[in-house]
Amino acid sequence: MAPKDSLVKSIAAGFLWHRDSAAWPRPEAERGITGEGGTNYRRLFRKIGLGCGLDKDIQGNIYFISHGISILTGTEHPGSGSRRIE
Repeated sequence: MAPKDSLVKSIAAGFLWHRDSAAWPRPEAERGITGEGGTNYRRLFRKIGLGCGLDKDIQGNIYFISHGISILTGTEHPGSGSRRIE
């Protein structure tokens, strides 16, 4: 699925990052993926316990992010859950 969605750079629980813009929210027509496509990714991420989604680099390599900490909110995303770090 990910190689087909070439306009999408990152897919996470709460946002889609278009390769040309990180603006969010934005109209579905400008996302580079349908709402159903985003839902399918998130369903698969939950099924395998992938907490942070995926990210693609400019060469098209796909990275599955299993754990992360938001630099904006301080929220930790470990595996299949998330919690705020104080």
